[in-house]
Amino acid sequence: MVEIAEIRRSLEAVSVERSMANITKDEMEQAQVLADELSEGQEVGSWVETNIKFHSIFHRATRTTRLSSILSTLEEAGGAFVAQAQSLHPEIRRQAVAEHYALIDACTANDVETAVKIGLRHVNHPLVAHEMGSSSQ
Repeated sequence: MVEIAEIRRSLEAVSVERSMANITKDEMEQAQVLADELSEGQEVGSWVETNIKFHSIFHRATRTTRLSSILSTLEEAGGAFVAQAQSLHPEIRRQAVAEHYALIDACTANDVETAVKIGLRHVNHPLVAHEMGSSSQ
């Protein structure tokens, strides 16, 4: 997970900039629908799948085939860690849901700086959960 998070963090700014420059109204509406689904009480596996779909909208919006592919691969590879983080610390789901809405708001406002900050914080959730789990043992 550390490797996945490091790579995602290094790509976050360029990904957000490209996504925000290219995302369509339809894609933003799809993201909103998925954010609403993520705010409902889904079991962890379904939540992780929906979360991947949510982030894939933004990955595809980069309109860069290779970058989108890399980000999607990293998102899928991190799915097990996201599920584990939620199992260890359920409050992480609430934080992630709030960040999904904040990301949509930042994109709507064309606020790249805020969107990048949200993305960087969001990528770290599984690491933070692991560290919290390790320190409590």
